[in-house]
Amino acid sequence: MILAVNIGNTNIRAAVGDSGIIAQTVFYASEDPIAQIEKGLSSDIWGKITGVIIATVVPAQTPAITTLLKSKLNVPIKRVDITNCGDLDISRYTGLLGEDRVVCCSRALAIVRQKNIAAPFVVIDFGTATTINVVTANGIFLGGAILAGLQTSINALAQNTAQLPQINFNTTEKIPLIGTNTADNLRAGSAIGLACATEGFLARIKTELQTKNLTVIVTGGHSPIILPYCNFNHLYEPTLLLEGLLQFFNDKR
Repeated sequence: MILAVNIGNTNIRAAVGDSGIIAQTVFYASEDPIAQIEKGLSSDIWGKITGVIIATVVPAQTPAITTLLKSKLNVPIKRVDITNCGDLDISRYTGLLGEDRVVCCSRALAIVRQKNIAAPFVVIDFGTATTINVVTANGIFLGGAILAGLQTSINALAQNTAQLPQINFNTTEKIPLIGTNTADNLRAGSAIGLACATEGFLARIKTELQTKNLTVIVTGGHSPIILPYCNFNHLYEPTLLLEGLLQFFNDKR
C-alpha cells in the first residue's frame, strides 16, 4: 500500500492506496503530520505501507516531513519529478511550475483518455490559489492562469480594510447573489465572483483554442462552495491530486 502526501500552503493531504484510494485525510500544515496521519488513516498504518510519494508547493517543509516519515518507515520515499510526467508534455511552459498542477493535469489526462474524450481540457483547482490549467487533446500543457483562492481573497480584504470582517463559509447555506448585509456581500463577491471569473476564462479559452468542445475537470478543497454557482458542465474529481500521486508512484516503479 502506498502513502501519498501533498504538502500545500494551507493543508496537507494524505491518502493510502495502490491503484486507487482506500482512505484519505486532510489537516492543517501547522499540525504534526505523524499524529494527524495516524488519527485520520489508522494508528497501525505504518506496517502496511510499502512506499511513499510526496508532492509539495512548500519546499521548505519537505525535509522535516520526510525525516519524520523516515523515522516511522523503512520504505522508498519518492518526490514528484515534473521533468518526467509520463504522457503529459510540459516543455512549452517556462518558469516555475507547481508539482500539484503537474500531478493534477497528468491524472486528468489519464481520465479523459479512459473516457475516450478527444478534445482539449481544462483543470480547475479551487484551493488556496485557484489555478486554471489548459491541456491539448494530445497531452501538451499550454499553461493557464492563477487567481487568488476563495479564502485567500477574503483574508486579504479583512486584513487590509478597516470595516470588512473576517468571514467563513458554510456549504449548506445558499449565498445570495445580491447580499443584504456585509457578510453576504463578501460571500457573494468571493464565491460567486470566482465562479463568474472562471466562466469568463473558459469562454475565452474556447475562443483562443478555436474550439467548441472543452472538457472541464474541477478539483480543490473549495469546490463544494463554488461549484453550485458555476454555469458550465464539468467533471468533479475531488481526489484528483491524490490519485495522481498514486499514478506517479506506480508509473515510476
